[in-house]
Amino acid sequence: LDRHRATQRWLTSRVSEPDVARYRDLSQRLIAAIGRTTGAQTIVDSSKYAARALALNRIFPGRVKVLWLSRRPAGLLTSFAKQHRGEQPAKSASQTAAYFLGVSASARAAELMLGRQVLRVAYEELCADPAGAIARIGRWLDLDTSGVAQRLRRGESFDVGHLRTANRLRNEGSVRWRAPSQTAPPTSRAADLIMRAGAMAIGA
Repeated sequence: LDRHRATQRWLTSRVSEPDVARYRDLSQRLIAAIGRTTGAQTIVDSSKYAARALALNRIFPGRVKVLWLSRRPAGLLTSFAKQHRGEQPAKSASQTAAYFLGVSASARAAELMLGRQVLRVAYEELCADPAGAIARIGRWLDLDTSGVAQRLRRGESFDVGHLRTANRLRNEGSVRWRAPSQTAPPTSRAADLIMRAGAMAIGA
């Protein structure tokens, strides 16, 4: 119920009430357990699925905020071309373009439904001014992120924490911020143009 293919079902209210009830029960028990263990009042869910945002908003109406971190196609093509052992396999330019356009369309649809509950942050903004981007996110959430911003300015490392799958950083232990390449591979220029045109059409 919270993967890419489920987005349309949530948007068109085609998720059955029994499925919603089961999803609500599981999510409420999971979040309650996280709260008891950590004492946290705000929980960050790092899911990359628009369906997950829509599902949580159905279960916790008005309590969910969505950070949409977008990236220019050139950088995405470079990242997805890499081989990541034990994680997602590398994608071709055409596969990356199809994935990007599908995910962007889902995210835009969720943004239209959730309105001000969604904040867009460009990956390039995060690269150029990570402390400033974190401060902007903090203001939107009404959370004090000054400690994180200061650590970024000092170039300190961050513990990876709890990541289950689909991100190679989970095996690193700790990470330090650095700006990645934003140049598309020469063989991917056509896909770059298609992705940029598609994003403009979608409004992503």
